[in-house]
Amino acid sequence: MRTTTLLKAGLFCAASLIAAGALSIAATNTNVRLDLTLTRQHQLADRTRARLRALDVPVELVVAVARDRLDRRDADRVDDVLAALDAASDDFSVTVIDVTGPDGPEQFEALIDRLEARDESGAQQRTAAAERARKEAGSLLWDLTSLDAAATAAAQSSSADPQAAARLGEFAAFARVAKRQIDETLAPADPDPSALVRALADFAGKLVPQFQTMQDELGAMTVPPRARTRAADAARLATTIRERAQSLANAAPPPTDLDRVAEALATGEAALLIGPVRPDGAPGLVSLDLDAFYPPPATAAIERTGEADARIRAEQLVTQGLAVLTDDARPIVVFTHGEAQRWVGKAGVLTALIERLSKAGIDAAEWPVLLDEQPPPLTDLNPRGERPVVYAVISPDSAATSNPRAPESKPGTERTLRVAQAVGGLIEQGRPVLLGMNPSVFPTFGDDDPLAALLEPFGVRVRSAAPVLSTANAALGPATAWDMRIVPGLQDSARADANPVAVAVDGLPFAIEWALPIERADAGESGEQGEDNRATVEPLLTLDIPQSWSESEWLAYWRTPRSQRALLRDAPTYTEGDDRRGPFTVAVAIERTGATSATRLIAVGSNTWFLDRAWRSQQTLAGRGVLTNPGNPEFFDAAVLWLAGRDDLIAVSPQARPVARIEPISPGGLSVLRWSLIGGLPLTILAVGGVWRLLRG
Repeated sequence: MRTTTLLKAGLFCAASLIAAGALSIAATNTNVRLDLTLTRQHQLADRTRARLRALDVPVELVVAVARDRLDRRDADRVDDVLAALDAASDDFSVTVIDVTGPDGPEQFEALIDRLEARDESGAQQRTAAAERARKEAGSLLWDLTSLDAAATAAAQSSSADPQAAARLGEFAAFARVAKRQIDETLAPADPDPSALVRALADFAGKLVPQFQTMQDELGAMTVPPRARTRAADAARLATTIRERAQSLANAAPPPTDLDRVAEALATGEAALLIGPVRPDGAPGLVSLDLDAFYPPPATAAIERTGEADARIRAEQLVTQGLAVLTDDARPIVVFTHGEAQRWVGKAGVLTALIERLSKAGIDAAEWPVLLDEQPPPLTDLNPRGERPVVYAVISPDSAATSNPRAPESKPGTERTLRVAQAVGGLIEQGRPVLLGMNPSVFPTFGDDDPLAALLEPFGVRVRSAAPVLSTANAALGPATAWDMRIVPGLQDSARADANPVAVAVDGLPFAIEWALPIERADAGESGEQGEDNRATVEPLLTLDIPQSWSESEWLAYWRTPRSQRALLRDAPTYTEGDDRRGPFTVAVAIERTGATSATRLIAVGSNTWFLDRAWRSQQTLAGRGVLTNPGNPEFFDAAVLWLAGRDDLIAVSPQARPVARIEPISPGGLSVLRWSLIGGLPLTILAVGGVWRLLRG
């Protein structure tokens, strides 16, 4: 009996040890993170995961910071994001170094060893570059020795001209000094290849202007006849040395990972994304704003609006850095407008949007068509022409008049025609265009709206003379509203075939003003689509609000200042049975494919939807500041990526991460709840009492 008990106990202990060991091994080799929160706030955003999936080179995030100075709560939340990033991709790794901690030096040494092991091919290239530099330096030494001899001989032969002899002697002395310094640089038996090449290149760069001056002086110097041959040899050698020095100066290799990391960490703290050297020779290093990553405690206490903000901020910084580091096809947005001044990014109406684009690695430029006939060249942003350029068009107000105080000002109709001409040229060239449209006065004159006419060849008609208005409740009673809110919704069965822009903004509130209905035109109205104009048109946003209608008598209401519209007695109103009711499609995606061209267009029946005032307002939910209308910037981001052909990156950003909300109860549901409380509870008590009596009886 005792033996049996001991055997069972031994087997149980052995099985426990085996199970513990197996679980330990499985946990070491398996990386699984489960987020069971309702809002999935501990998961990376879809756009971040898409950026990580696009990685095809190893990238390492190194965060070196003194953790004892950080706000503990923000540091923990950022650590949570870093752990999620580290687990999300095999090509992305995270190293956190506490520069003031006891393990800081060991962590830094481990980083250096890892970078050295990863850069074996680079080490071979640097060794080869060092050998080439040594050979070039040897030739330079030979030429400097020859110059010393030639200049010395010419000086001795010019004793009749003391000034020329003295100058030739200086040239000889300079050649000897340069030779000695190169000898000293080459003296170490086993120098670091990169350091050797860089030292030789730096010194050679200093020699170039010196020998250019020497070459010019020797060419113009007058010497006695017997010294001319030696002086000519010295001039020829000075030219050769200058050319060799220039070649050696250009031989400096790009900085290695070790060089770049050491330089960035010279201050002790840094957040770095490290990748391989880029194909264009640029260093594969992006420095992130450490204060934005980990705000100082005092700043964090002032700016904190919710615990999720630190996670969102860190995730955005990493996503931006990855785009700059690894993506040569990042889009550029050119804001195109018809104003007679350059105001994009300066007037405060697009400042936040441009900053948001920058965080995604997207640059912005401006094209005021009244000032520049051609689009900006973008040579600084796109020197190799590899980045797609998207033109975001801000339509003029065609109802605006010219300013009598400014003779150079032009009426809205003329500015609209200029913008339409510029946009038409872009479409003809196959450029991607995001076209926003205002209500137009052209149809009131019997003319076609020039901007809407650009879409008709693709079978799209914009009712720009009949914007959508609605009836809204106000403090003084029902009022006519020109600003409305859309909450796009896709059926699960339709998501697979929907345009990725529509999928990206599904369920995100979208604010829109003066919406214009967009329709598919009949073949007879739009004309036959030629071989070059075959287009697929997909709806992106649909406005379906009770008591909304398409209004043709809108001009007086449009021209009334916003603050005074509620006071108008003759404002347009909704009429029951009106056949101008919705739903209305207000944004479409057009993809044109043809024999000679292919392009993408997005038309939005509104002109102000991406301005800062339309989407920057926030509310605090679940202790977190969230955008009231996140659909607007998300739509812009997704539209730019789709137009640029970057469908793989279209996804919701960290800022639009959902927040748990209490949905409003429908009138029917509220009625059921009320009657259940009033009558349901007493009836339930009576029923339970009756059953109890029957069971007891």
